[in-house]
Amino acid sequence: MNSEHGTWRIWTIPNALSVFRILLVGPIVYFLLQGTKLYISIAVVLIFLGVLSDFLDGKIARKFNQTSEVGKILDPVADKLGIGAVILVLVFYRDFPIWAAALIIGRDVLILVAGLLWATRYKFVVPSNLLGKWTVFFIALMILAYIIHIPILETVTTINAAFFVVLSGVVYLIRFIRGVQSEKAK
Repeated sequence: MNSEHGTWRIWTIPNALSVFRILLVGPIVYFLLQGTKLYISIAVVLIFLGVLSDFLDGKIARKFNQTSEVGKILDPVADKLGIGAVILVLVFYRDFPIWAAALIIGRDVLILVAGLLWATRYKFVVPSNLLGKWTVFFIALMILAYIIHIPILETVTTINAAFFVVLSGVVYLIRFIRGVQSEKAK
């Protein structure tokens, strides 16, 4: 099904990679909860595979013209599910700061709700931008710092991630407001 804004193709390689990332969430959480060095190492490898597949799905989508409205939904959902689940585990088992968890998860929930409202009302999905990708990158670094437990790295990455979470949240809010104003003007 096509819309004036894009295609709603489901069966694409990028969408399969996003589904793969969603399926990784359970095993990552399981291995983190086991708490042994071996299982934590496995979780880190799975997180790396998730980050790699996130990088690849965007590259493949653009290079082979496989972008889709479904992919614009699946990609951030996969990011937010993975990040949210791992952060919750880290809050309870690794002294991850509750304020940082609330900031990240709160922003992600707001973006998901606003994005779903936008998609259902206007049949158009606001795509992620480079700032959003950098934000996910810094959050991933922070998560890895807490998993491997290097205090100075935890501090530095938490400050960087918090900055990017706030900045990208403000930018997303501005894009959302401008988009709504643009649609109302039509």
